[in-house]
Amino acid sequence: MKTIITLLLATLLTGCISIASMDMRNLNTLAPVETTSEYVFYRFQSFADIIYRVDSEKAEHRRITDLERRLIVNGHDITKYKILKRQVIVNHGVIDDIFYDVRVSK
Repeated sequence: MKTIITLLLATLLTGCISIASMDMRNLNTLAPVETTSEYVFYRFQSFADIIYRVDSEKAEHRRITDLERRLIVNGHDITKYKILKRQVIVNHGVIDDIFYDVRVSK
């Protein structure tokens, strides 16, 4: 019985991870933090999981592509941004948070 329950939980957990990973764009957020005469500062929040690992170049490319898409939607030229800081918050669970402090020149 324990084996069956363990297998069911593992299957459900894997399904949740897969659904979250397939829809990365809906989980990411871009929030304005500050505006000066020269720059707009944002905080971009994304995530890492077993599919989009923290240390994966492919996963990081997807995160950055989504960041750039959001900057375009907000009316910015993507050649004028710089990531000032990248911080990974390990949640000791299935999904870890990744925060990017972003500066965009006006």
